[in-house]
Amino acid sequence: LIHSATDAEAAHVWTGADETFEVTGEFALVTLDEAGVNRALLVGGTLLRCGDFELTADPMPETPVVAVDHEANTVALDMELPTPQSWVGRVIIFGNDLHTTSYTVTAVEVAGGRTTLHFGDTLFIVGMCQATEFDADAGTVTTDTQLTGYGRVDNGKHAGRWLYNEDRSAGLRIGAFTGTVFTLENIEGDPDAIFTDADGDGRVQMWISDIGPGDDCRLVNVLQVQRLGGGTYEVTMNGGTSVAVPETDVLAAR
Repeated sequence: LIHSATDAEAAHVWTGADETFEVTGEFALVTLDEAGVNRALLVGGTLLRCGDFELTADPMPETPVVAVDHEANTVALDMELPTPQSWVGRVIIFGNDLHTTSYTVTAVEVAGGRTTLHFGDTLFIVGMCQATEFDADAGTVTTDTQLTGYGRVDNGKHAGRWLYNEDRSAGLRIGAFTGTVFTLENIEGDPDAIFTDADGDGRVQMWISDIGPGDDCRLVNVLQVQRLGGGTYEVTMNGGTSVAVPETDVLAAR
């Protein structure tokens, strides 16, 4: 039995099989044998029920990005993730009202009320360009770097991403991009005072970042239950989970 939905919070009830299949989540899978549920998988959800088998999970954590470090290729979240190591190898979704992206976590550090996510060799700097003109009244920066066309990142669809200055000490969210002109949000002061020639080589270099401070971060839970035999089930999870299964003597979790 397989379930897939775009709304992780909507409840669905599927009938027609030997057992009623209920899911609240983005994806679920159940395999059945003569003894009932042999394996169950729930992704991005809170409930999977099939007959007298029930798997429930805590809602997926959502928290804002509070800092990015392009040098270390890390993102800091405004919370301490529960079971942090269980998120290693998992896909994390970032975004805002204009843009959504996802990255696979390679390491997690938790300290001081924050969580730092590492992405290994997969950089979230997705482009670079050179500034040629600033318009403080319009809040725009113009570039002569080709960012659209064949082979360019997302064919120049950069709205919702972030434009950082040369030394990456400051960045502003991109409200729109028309091929050569970035329209930036929440500019305070003149853009040419933000985007400067930091290394003095005569060029004003800029960086396009896939993630920036204030973006939302959604962590997709992945829960799996496998019957091992003899009333024993193995549970793999990366968040608070409850499992109800018939005639269970031992429940092993990791």
